[in-house]
Amino acid sequence: MTIFNLGSINVDYIYKLPHFPLRGETVPSVDYDIGLGGKGINQSIAAVNAGGTVVHIGSIGAEDDWILKTLHNLNLETNHIAVSEHTTGHAIIYLNKSAENTIVLHAGANYDFKLPNIEKSLSESQDGDWLLLQNETNLGYETVNYARSLGLKIAYSAAPFDYQKIEEVLPYCDLLVLNEVEVKQCKSNIENFDALTAGMIFIITRGEAGATCYMNGEKLTVPAFSVVAVDTTGAGDTFLGFLLAAIDNGVALESALKLSAAAAAIQITRDGAVQAIPLLKEVEAFASLSTYKVKRF
Repeated sequence: MTIFNLGSINVDYIYKLPHFPLRGETVPSVDYDIGLGGKGINQSIAAVNAGGTVVHIGSIGAEDDWILKTLHNLNLETNHIAVSEHTTGHAIIYLNKSAENTIVLHAGANYDFKLPNIEKSLSESQDGDWLLLQNETNLGYETVNYARSLGLKIAYSAAPFDYQKIEEVLPYCDLLVLNEVEVKQCKSNIENFDALTAGMIFIITRGEAGATCYMNGEKLTVPAFSVVAVDTTGAGDTFLGFLLAAIDNGVALESALKLSAAAAAIQITRDGAVQAIPLLKEVEAFASLSTYKVKRF
């Protein structure tokens, strides 16, 4: 099957800092880099690296054709990435000594999607394919509605947090991923949140504490592999991309979760987002060296 990803594409401007700035404080960076990122493209590359078939539906500015060349070299087809009159979306990423990040986003071309173009891309889908989306683009709800009419399953990485968008998309989800803070925000703002998530694969990511997966009344705890983190940017995206590709390829959920946790662990030992995402053979080799187990309750 195929994963159709309505996903953001950003240029990441990464600053390593001794600490995050306080209000009114100027902090000199100790290092600086530019890379390719965005939750959407991170997840697409992770899914491709995990052996998935991915169609990325995206939008970039005309000044950044280097992005198309980079994605082609990463084995992601670019036929459904439009060129916008707006600038490519970008992210200002601050990293502290503990490899934690703070991110400021500018949407740019990521909010210049046109529904007829999306529908044309999805016309290539088959019943049972996946639509993957985040909250970094426009037309999420409209795309979900159209995808459902075509028989696609919906995987939703509901970040950045926007409870109105989540409230619209949530009833259609088959797989939902939120972090702990986002779950608290959802429960405070969305009526019947627990009931709405009961019938899907619902994953709560917990950083260095791993993740928790709920499905059909069961709870699976997913410990994090023990590694020394260098840069945690994109770890959750790598986790989800590997997970969805594995599920789509028929891998059992527990094995898919272990593979995804291993992929995220490798990713955070490297600098950057897209360029840090490991290949499947690396992940399988790393996971095989561990006695790691997903626990079912």
